[in-house]
Amino acid sequence: VRLRAASALVAPHVHRLAAEFYDRIREHEEAHAVFQNEAQVDRLTRSMEGWVAQVFEGAYDAVFFDRIAHVGRVHVEVGLPQRYMLTAMAVMRGSLGAVLAGGGASDETREALNKALDAQLAVMLDAYAHHVVTRVQRIDLDEARALRSSVRRLEHEYVALLGLAQLVVLGLDEQGHVVLVN
Repeated sequence: VRLRAASALVAPHVHRLAAEFYDRIREHEEAHAVFQNEAQVDRLTRSMEGWVAQVFEGAYDAVFFDRIAHVGRVHVEVGLPQRYMLTAMAVMRGSLGAVLAGGGASDETREALNKALDAQLAVMLDAYAHHVVTRVQRIDLDEARALRSSVRRLEHEYVALLGLAQLVVLGLDEQGHVVLVN
């Protein structure tokens, strides 16, 4: 409800924020290397604008989170290192937070933004975790040993990131037992 109420405050800034976001990506060769051409960057800029609008619509249903999970899978498929996805979310968090603060939005509204972004970040991070698990299942024993160390490190980073989230995240197994809580 708070984000929906702030939608009009953010709307005039969406195009600028998306353009600035992709300008920042151009500064990082490894992150920018995943793009095929400027036409793709233009499409992604429009997509980013749509994503920001959706964040402020407040409809966090299964369809919305399926789209967010798809974004995470695409990041993995194009080879975007996970650190850039995390950094990208931090950049958007800062930019949107600054717009809200500059427009006089309440602390509660900024907190609602952080919760929404944290939840989306968790969904996108799951694509990276799934990718690592899938790779481990497909490789031989020697490679598996080397990757176990990476998996432990990634799990530690994942849990640490969830610990920083400004909302409660519960991980449940198939029987509904809590297996993770931040």
